Amino acid sequence: MGWAMELEERLEEETYLTVPAKSGDATVAIAGSGGQIFLHSRHRPIDEAKRLAESINLNDKTLIAVHGFGLGYHVQELFAKSSPEAIFLIFEPDMRLIQTAFAARDFSQLIRSRRLFFFTRTDRSSLMLRIQGHQALACVGVVSVMHAPSVQLQPEFHRTMAGMLEDVLAYCRTSINTLVLNGRRTCENIAANIPWYIRCAGINDLKSVHAGKPAIIVSAGPSKPTVCVPGIWPARVDETGTPTRPASCAPWSPWLRIHRRCASSTASPSTAWGVGPPPSVSSTTG
Repeated sequence: MGWAMELEERLEEETYLTVPAKSGDATVAIAGSGGQIFLHSRHRPIDEAKRLAESINLNDKTLIAVHGFGLGYHVQELFAKSSPEAIFLIFEPDMRLIQTAFAARDFSQLIRSRRLFFFTRTDRSSLMLRIQGHQALACVGVVSVMHAPSVQLQPEFHRTMAGMLEDVLAYCRTSINTLVLNGRRTCENIAANIPWYIRCAGINDLKSVHAGKPAIIVSAGPSKPTVCVPGIWPARVDETGTPTRPASCAPWSPWLRIHRRCASSTASPSTAWGVGPPPSVSSTTG
């Protein structure tokens, strides 16, 4: 939780000045390009947040993307209304505002749920990492909630995050669809390979054997979703067909069978692999 560590480091810094609304609840105004912008109602912030939450259909929604945190009134109302399995992606670039919200109001229940993920930077890899463990939820139902004053203050950030989220969700849907479509074949292949898995010693004996030597890394990309791990291109095998360098393990054939095919084949490496043209490669050492 990098943002939490950053927030902790800011504990001694000054927060935004909050002012009481007519209801007694706190609100805050932040300077925008057109002047001061109140992030919540100056009369009844909680009632305003409830109206926003009631306007959002959360039925079957398991991933809720909230653009703008403010002082968190709307997030708490959405949290109370949502499914107990739903996760929240909070897009808020202003760390000082998050600090102000946590100082002014109690979010302990939401934090303890471990269902809130904050994003303070336009970092696609971080977004992918957070969602990757919840791909199934992302495919069940997604809804985006725009907190208008926050979007007005940081339009470019929220526009960029909305685009990134759409790209990541498209990847998740493709991954899940591929898994469903290939599920039976994958299970059949795993079952057919069980005797090989039992008899083979694995690649533990090869650990660090070629450390520090040049190698070619075969990287599995979106076009090769069935290749399970990156590894070393099958460059050499001995006279028995035993590999002298480890290779990627495809689910339909364990690494030893791949190398034996390479040893007995005079065809190109891609034909020996049985996967068509070779994946993209890059050189490294290790």
